[in-house]
Amino acid sequence: MIDYTFTAGYDYDSLRTYREEAVITRVCHETGVSTVHKVFIAITVFFLTFFLLILMLQNIPAFDIRHVELLEDDIPPTLSAAVLERDVCNTSLFSFSVEHLEHSLNSHPLVQFAQVDRTATGVRVNLSLFTPSLLVQGMSSEGSLLFLARIDGVFRMIQEEDYRFFSRTVPSLVLHHELTPAEVKDLGEQVAQTLLYAEVVSDSLLTNMDLHIPRLRVTIDVREETSIDRLHTALQLIRLGSAHTDESAYSIPSHQRYELSQQSLVQKQRTQDGGRN
Repeated sequence: MIDYTFTAGYDYDSLRTYREEAVITRVCHETGVSTVHKVFIAITVFFLTFFLLILMLQNIPAFDIRHVELLEDDIPPTLSAAVLERDVCNTSLFSFSVEHLEHSLNSHPLVQFAQVDRTATGVRVNLSLFTPSLLVQGMSSEGSLLFLARIDGVFRMIQEEDYRFFSRTVPSLVLHHELTPAEVKDLGEQVAQTLLYAEVVSDSLLTNMDLHIPRLRVTIDVREETSIDRLHTALQLIRLGSAHTDESAYSIPSHQRYELSQQSLVQKQRTQDGGRN
């Protein structure tokens, strides 16, 4: 046969190479789009499968939090394991947020530092607590009780259960008359400074209050208007008397109760109930 293409003056080899390269380019382009599409589908399927797996695990009771372990023994009631378990038990370990619980604990007025870790069946909590230097129980103008703790020189509102817990070892001031929160804090600060042996210059008068000092096993009742300076003097006398008696205030089984006025300091009959009414 006669090659009419060649006869017509066409470069057959050149034309064949051009066509083959065009086909190869088109096939490669189509293959590339297909590969990207497949990768996208694979990633989408992976994440959907992972999401469904987590969702399924969250609804399996075997993976629920069963208990809370506290590394400290002596814990205020509002931070007890029983209270924390009410908030986190029956929550899946896969949906439980360590950061959320840590933030909640660190916002507690008595918590200095909180660390939370997951365990195989629950949560482990490590707490570092503040120790108040003085507790104050006051009464607002609406008649509701206020409970405050002096921590690092600042009064913070606390729950009544925690107030009772710390009052076993921390001095507490009970005010039996209505005051604003600011007045309660101001009076509490003056008493706190007095307990630290500091002389307080103030025109404030104490009245209708009780001061409990567990370390000395002493309660001071103030029913008449009495100056802060008078309280300072009374505390010095009580400490001096405790230091020079054979029946030390640190070892006696009973509690000493005093009634303080501007003119006198009278010791009442000792009681066995910690000196509280």
